[in-house]
Amino acid sequence: MLLASPPRERPQERFQERSRNLSEMRFGALRELAAGYGAARTFPACPARPGRRRPARAQRIYEGPPVRPVGNERLLQAAWRRLSRGAFVPGRDGASYAVLYPGRPADGPGPDFRDAVLRGPDGRVMRGDVEIHVRASGWRAHGHHRDPRYNGVAFHVTGEPPAGDGDEAHPVLTASGRSLHLLVLAPPDSAGTLSGPAGTTHEAVRPPGFPEPENHPRLATPADLAAAGDQRFLGKSAGFSIALREDGGDAAAWAAVLDCLGYSRNRRGFRRVATRLPWPRLRDALEAGADAMPLLLWAGGFGPKPRQLASISRVNDVTRLTGRPAPAWVPGGRPDNTPERRLAAAAALAGRWRADGPLENIIQAVRAATGPKDLIDWFLVSAGREADQVIGSGARALIGRGRAGEIVVNAALPIAHAWSSLADRWDVTGKAFQLYRDHPKLPGNAVTREMAALLARPGSAQEIRGAREQQGLILLYRAMTAGPLYVRPPS
Repeated sequence: MLLASPPRERPQERFQERSRNLSEMRFGALRELAAGYGAARTFPACPARPGRRRPARAQRIYEGPPVRPVGNERLLQAAWRRLSRGAFVPGRDGASYAVLYPGRPADGPGPDFRDAVLRGPDGRVMRGDVEIHVRASGWRAHGHHRDPRYNGVAFHVTGEPPAGDGDEAHPVLTASGRSLHLLVLAPPDSAGTLSGPAGTTHEAVRPPGFPEPENHPRLATPADLAAAGDQRFLGKSAGFSIALREDGGDAAAWAAVLDCLGYSRNRRGFRRVATRLPWPRLRDALEAGADAMPLLLWAGGFGPKPRQLASISRVNDVTRLTGRPAPAWVPGGRPDNTPERRLAAAAALAGRWRADGPLENIIQAVRAATGPKDLIDWFLVSAGREADQVIGSGARALIGRGRAGEIVVNAALPIAHAWSSLADRWDVTGKAFQLYRDHPKLPGNAVTREMAALLARPGSAQEIRGAREQQGLILLYRAMTAGPLYVRPPS
């Protein structure tokens, strides 16, 4: 009797079937582990140093309760993000830390979370960035102890419980030499509760003497956000009043505009440009025949020092200022937002303001504006001669509508309000304030998005109608995360 042979399977079908089975196995294991952490979303993990895979260790006999795997870094980040207000996280030394705010996920290179607020074992509230690793050795393995971008970290969170006394081979320090608070975010137990190394849970009963949690936002109405936005504007105006008296009108206005040209990661760099090349020195160099573009590229550390800086009148003062080191720029971000392009935009503005100076031009623009759109159009800078020196022809605008709106709201209007208050020009004072209130909504950033999500009611989004309410979100966020930048951990 002849047996029927099985149908022949095509190689392509066999490959697709194996790939499908392998994918289901991998994603099934990942879903199972993520469900244990209760993670709703993940965040980019800190890149690990490439190296050879370690050989498998011999299996040990363990007779205690079952131990869940430590998990990967992304799941630990998601678990940290989901900690509720007042949750307790144990330190590696056994102390308890209350999480008042776990921080916002970082939107660029650097620590995993920014501006976290915790209450330490001694009851003091402290604020700082958070870096998360699977193991305690990850801090040095990833080179964070040499990276100045991690100098703001105050809390190093790991998923690996301490092995005992003296388990740290090296002290956990930042590049500035600051020691960190060491916390443990242990894997969840069978009931899905995140547990600490000694059997305590992160939702444990408050230890004796621990105050109630605070520093957390309450629900805010649009009127609350508008009032907070007005308060932030008036606070900026008061700060510019001091700068106008101490530095002079043009220098203060020039520094304010440069500060707005730098995104969050490079604002410090543009502040350094303003101190290396303040407006009076830039104006004198322009009058001596220099071009603004090479001057600003030098101030940013991208070119040689122009000879005109040595030939202007106040030589001693210039030498004192220009001898400061060049800015340290943070890489990354969109190509349109590179420091070179932003310096080219500043050179274009300097060319416009060469005759009358930045402050006079801003005051006249505010007086002539019939609405916020006029001011936004006034700050637009298309790709021109300055852009050709950096990126070639055919580039996009150096200052688009979004960045122009940021300059109007954060620099032009508050400094016009400050100047007019000092000069008793109340017509300009009232107009600057009204233009600010009428300004349309700006592009969102990490802070406004985070605060809007925290304030949103369940099932709805926080209503944001204009730049005034966005500024209110920023003020509330700063108030929520206020506190000492650093509290030394107990020795």
